[in-house]
Amino acid sequence: YFFAPDESHVRLVERDSGQPVPRLQVRAGDGSPLAAEDTRVSRD
Repeated sequence: YFFAPDESHVRLVERDSGQPVPRLQVRAGDGSPLAAEDTRVSRD
């Protein structure tokens, strides 16, 4: 997501199986997916 298509980079894989870990997704309390514009940082 931060790399050019032809740029070499690392990827996160499961230690035992070597299978790639799916892309992480931030979700709301009700389980619906959140985009960056749906969130804010708070010190509360």
